[in-house]
Amino acid sequence: VSPIEDTPADRAGLIAKDLIIGVNGDTVNADVMDEAIATIKGEPGTPVTLNIYRPSKKEKFDVEIVREWIDIKVVKSRMLEDQIGYLRLTMFDESSAAEFEKALKALIAEGAKGVIVDLRQNPGGYLSQCVEIADMLLGDALIVYTESRNGDDEEYFSDPEKYDTQLVILVDGGSASASEILTGALKD
Repeated sequence: VSPIEDTPADRAGLIAKDLIIGVNGDTVNADVMDEAIATIKGEPGTPVTLNIYRPSKKEKFDVEIVREWIDIKVVKSRMLEDQIGYLRLTMFDESSAAEFEKALKALIAEGAKGVIVDLRQNPGGYLSQCVEIADMLLGDALIVYTESRNGDDEEYFSDPEKYDTQLVILVDGGSASASEILTGALKD
């Protein structure tokens, strides 16, 4: 969907919607996804060559990326001018909700008049973390519901308690999955 911020793919210039069509000279597609992922992953410090197709420019190119251990900081925050808090959420991993709440509390305690929640290039992640974050920001409301073919439908609601702050949500073409759910719930 998009490269994760501050990772080798991001630093190599890959962008949202780039397609990996080859790995180390071998053509790959969805039929061999597990094998392709296993080849892309590898020993930190070793290179891997990806053949990329960029639909926006209709071009193919190779990029060599040096593998590294990825330790993603999923929440980044700071106070901007005029007491506006900025909170960047890079993905929804297993600790996102707790880190989000800690950063949000800190910004509010610093006197933030409002908070910008930046979900640009956020590829999504755990639905449970998305629901927890939405619950912090919404009053009593439906967050999202799922419908499945076999009737295992689920509804996720927030409770009346919420952090009372003005919000602006930033999204772009690389905001997907849980980012879209959170944005849609807040917009609705």
